[in-house]
This record gives sequence, structure tokens and C-alpha cells, in this order.
Amino acid sequence: MSIDELVSVVAPPAQRTTGEIAWHAVESQLNSALPLDYKQLVSRYGPGYFSKFIHIYQPSNDLSAIDLVTQAGSRCGH
Repeated sequence: MSIDELVSVVAPPAQRTTGEIAWHAVESQLNSALPLDYKQLVSRYGPGYFSKFIHIYQPSNDLSAIDLVTQAGSRCGH
């Protein structure tokens, strides 16, 4: 499903609570490029979840449970 198809089914929030994301810095911290569709999803929807079930990790989130860099590090043993 493309981001445009998702938007047609689930409207993004009217107001985003996060600012612009420095993707280059995030990818540098992770030592990995992130998929374009993930970046579009995070940029369009911001922090949150779908159906109170699927949480999307966010870069630079104050809540470590959903912070992308924190979670990636903990899963890689860092």
C-alpha cells in the first residue's frame, strides 16, 4: 500500500506534534539508510499508532519506547 492509499483510508492528524526530521542525521546514527515510504509515513503521520496496536518507531522521540534510534540500539545489543 502506498502512502497515498493509506491517507485515503486513514486521514493523517490535522496537526503534527513534531517538527522537521533530520533524516541524514538519523540514518547516520543508525548507520543505515531508511526506506522512503517509512520516511513518508513518519513525516505525514508523526508519532502514534494505528488501531491501538501498531506503533511506528519515530526518530528523535522523547518517549524511548517508540524512539527509533533507542529501539534499534537495544535490539542490536548497543
